Amino acid sequence: MTRRFPNFCYLTIACLVLALNASAGLAQSNLGSITGIVTDPHSAVVPEATVTATNLATGVRSTAKSNSTGIYLLPSLPFGTYTVYVEHPGFVKYVREQITLDAGQRLGLDIALTIGSMQETVTVTAEAPPIQDRTSTIDTTIEPKSIEALPLSGRKTLNVVALSGAAVFIAYPNTPTGSPSFTLAGGRGRSQMSYIDGGSSQNSRIGNPLIDTDLPSDAVAEVKLLINSGSAEYGASAGGVVMTTTKSGTNQFHGSLYENFRHDALDAPGFFAPVNSSGKRVAPELRYNVYGGTISGPIRKNKTFFFFSYEGQRLRAGTTLTLTVPTLLQRQGDFSQTFNSSGTLIKVYDPSSTTIVSGRAIRTQFAGNVIPLSKIDPVALKLLDYFPKPNQAPINVAGANNFSGNRVSIIPSELIFAKVDHNFSDKDRISGRYMRLAGTGAISSPFPNNGAADPGPGSDLAERWAVRIFANWTHTLNSNQLNELRFAYNDRLFHQLSNGLGGGYPSKLGLTGVPDTAFPAFAPSGFSTIGSTSQQRVENPIRTYQFIDNYSLTRGRHQFKFGAEVRRSFHGDVQQSTVSGNFGFSANGTATQSSTSSSFSGGSGFASLLTGFVTSFAEVSTLHLERHMYYFAGFAQDDWTVGRKLTLNLGLRWEADTPMIADDLHMNSFDPNQTNPVSGTPGVVKFVGLNGWPVPPYATHWANFAPRVGFAWKPFSSNKTVVRGGFGLFYAHPFDDSPGNTVSLGFGTSANLATPDNGITPAFFLKNGVPVITNPTLDDSFGAVTLALAAAGKTTNSVTFLEPHRAVGYSEQFNLGIQHELRGNIVVEVAVLGNLARKLANANLSLNQIAPQVLSSLQAQG
Repeated sequence: MTRRFPNFCYLTIACLVLALNASAGLAQSNLGSITGIVTDPHSAVVPEATVTATNLATGVRSTAKSNSTGIYLLPSLPFGTYTVYVEHPGFVKYVREQITLDAGQRLGLDIALTIGSMQETVTVTAEAPPIQDRTSTIDTTIEPKSIEALPLSGRKTLNVVALSGAAVFIAYPNTPTGSPSFTLAGGRGRSQMSYIDGGSSQNSRIGNPLIDTDLPSDAVAEVKLLINSGSAEYGASAGGVVMTTTKSGTNQFHGSLYENFRHDALDAPGFFAPVNSSGKRVAPELRYNVYGGTISGPIRKNKTFFFFSYEGQRLRAGTTLTLTVPTLLQRQGDFSQTFNSSGTLIKVYDPSSTTIVSGRAIRTQFAGNVIPLSKIDPVALKLLDYFPKPNQAPINVAGANNFSGNRVSIIPSELIFAKVDHNFSDKDRISGRYMRLAGTGAISSPFPNNGAADPGPGSDLAERWAVRIFANWTHTLNSNQLNELRFAYNDRLFHQLSNGLGGGYPSKLGLTGVPDTAFPAFAPSGFSTIGSTSQQRVENPIRTYQFIDNYSLTRGRHQFKFGAEVRRSFHGDVQQSTVSGNFGFSANGTATQSSTSSSFSGGSGFASLLTGFVTSFAEVSTLHLERHMYYFAGFAQDDWTVGRKLTLNLGLRWEADTPMIADDLHMNSFDPNQTNPVSGTPGVVKFVGLNGWPVPPYATHWANFAPRVGFAWKPFSSNKTVVRGGFGLFYAHPFDDSPGNTVSLGFGTSANLATPDNGITPAFFLKNGVPVITNPTLDDSFGAVTLALAAAGKTTNSVTFLEPHRAVGYSEQFNLGIQHELRGNIVVEVAVLGNLARKLANANLSLNQIAPQVLSSLQAQG
């Protein structure tokens, strides 16, 4: 029996030396801000100065006024290039051109005014200071020119994550629908929060938090990684934040068309590639086309803009399939030429001749080591038509690897992306986005019947689609107050397929007792499996509703930000990995024991299959399991400009995930203390909502407070050096994989049948069909057996449950570093990063395992 019990600890210390244009993260959204202090020639602060930023691409203006301490804030600005104007009676008009603002950046821009007439103008054309003197957050920005110029595999944008010195890629499937997996600064893989334009782009809070949508590079403007010690606005994850900003329309029409391709004619065949009739090795088939285009521009200049992108991908990829299949003689029941790797004949014995002598099974060898036709099971006889025949010489006398061929995956996908931005006035802006990704894979194989081909778990033989809708409204109340409201809707389907799905193969084989849903898996020991062990799985809905509201206020030297977030997550799942069965055939079924030894000799897994002698059987098929849960969060952030040399970042975040709930109560739990009525030992399977057991499988932790503290200090008068440091507590995602199927005991079919005596007696014969499987009653006796049966190894199901008092995982992130600006707008940064993580999810603890302290005590006693 196992239970989920989080208890991991990771510690990562890294030193980074960077030469880059630095930027500072402010918000989950793609909106940045410009802030600074307005002073006069004597360095005295200038209140009530009007500061205006104009986006050069759209002509949209944002205006603020400096307060009594001279501080101004232009919040919620779309990324882009700006011109900043500063005006105040008695001073010359100040103009700063070519200010580049990155997505989510908090740009510090102090302004010194000159005494004179407002009719005069001082224009400064220069880059903004590249050092990060307003925040302690460690981040990396991948700029548009990098995204456009780099040869990204499959044109997948998130390949650029590898450019960060703190990122380590674990995997990135080279398929149209593959999802990336990487770590950031010591976090775990797939533990990041990912946002597109400020809306979540991940699975629901129930299940693996994978990033399941990677936009075409032509639709992406910028990617930012928040690596360590973000502000209190960030949460819901302990592994960093990935922020993708999409392109928007401008006052000019723009468009692009592209196609990229790969072809096996350009590839060299591998060492294990199949050999054709001419004796030449043939590279596996590969046709990979990525094509698409974009168009953008104004609907109404300076007011309304659009951006549209389409991308199609077509992949045909072959892989070399090497199998061990029955020889032509073995297919006829003739094992007279079947040898082991030492060249010794493998004798096969008639299981119907079994006699028990002194507790041992004695069997008669088949005459001539040939199974007569009358002894071949009728189901096995029909199954022979689905096995491939050998097509190459084996690698040894045992006949291994005597078949080779190319299996071809066919994976098409389509992605549509549309975005509209509208400016009602200088005070109100809205943005809306729609995105849909869809694709269905297929696999052809060299098997004589494609239905018997087993692509294996996790293959791309699946139907997938994802829909993402996002809306954002930014409202400026006055020069010191702003509110931003965001909504995101994500919905996704994943339907794992197998080639035999819907083919009615059990009936065609004459196999009874299992559903006709798919092609069963048949696994004779010593030979390759035919059929699928991943017959079907349907995950739908995988849905999230996300609501975010953030309010910004500038008062004195303090720039406050307050926010709240609610997410509603749903996850539906039907797991039918072996709905039509997984049949195992051990060599022991056609082996024998001797009068002097209980060890088996001889026997062949394929011979056992021919006789229909099943040694193991498994069937897994759940009911539709649907869970839902809430995520709540709130935060307060104060970016305090103590003086021109020092900024403090102070914040506090609160968040909580409610337990996942099944409205239909299709969820099991476990009471390790109650005495089982069948075995008389502790341990009873429980079912939520039944007989007084709570509906929530675990308790809600409401006291999850996460402080964030940081500073940025410029110690020298040149203002070209900044010392930064920060600390933050981050609560982790509640799950690192889908827990739904692990707590579904009793709600579907989960059958395991096996030979009771290691191959002397079969679990059943194929021709007789699978015995009727009756699900146990959902009460305290569920799945239990007596101690005598348990001692004989006749247990039923293992039990997995969610720890009722499960802890909430978290990480403590900290950093300390120095940035220094060199000539040419280059910044050198040296930083030490720390990530100490505890109590992370997805650790399994066996209740039957002896505690280490007890085990050591027993060992000491001898």
